[in-house]
Amino acid sequence: MDGRAGVVHAIEPQRILCQTLAGNVALSSLSQVHCHQAAAGDKEGTIFVPTFDFTKPNNFGALELGKYEAGERVRLMTIDG
Repeated sequence: MDGRAGVVHAIEPQRILCQTLAGNVALSSLSQVHCHQAAAGDKEGTIFVPTFDFTKPNNFGALELGKYEAGERVRLMTIDG
């Protein structure tokens, strides 16, 4: 088995990073992977994800979500939902 029999749902709450993820998935011809702009949490809903200037250095992966009151509204989903 080559690993393509299953389905993968990949989530990324930051829009530009989600687009990057989707682009890499497409370039790799991974048709079993579905990319979602969403965040994972303990309940369904929405959260705000701050927007950044991605042309400037930053640690975009160290974002503590759930405490922002402004930004881009993103779907919050549970892992088993």
